[in-house]
Amino acid sequence: MITILIFINIVKVVLFLFFLMTGTKIISGKMADEFKRFGLPSFFNFLTGAFEIVGAIGMLIGIWIPVIALWAGLLLGVQLH
Repeated sequence: MITILIFINIVKVVLFLFFLMTGTKIISGKMADEFKRFGLPSFFNFLTGAFEIVGAIGMLIGIWIPVIALWAGLLLGVQLH
């Protein structure tokens, strides 16, 4: 049982790092061309990046408060859809 909890927490940390990196990359404007290619307005850069950073922080907090990780996962899932 403890091994599963450790594995889940490792996954949360990996997701935190991944979405923090991609969120900051999006906010910094390095992916602006991708958003333009799909015809999205420029404020979507900030909005999408902010969602990813908030979701990443939620995953990290979810190590101690699991329900936060659930909500962060839902936010990230909806945002990525």
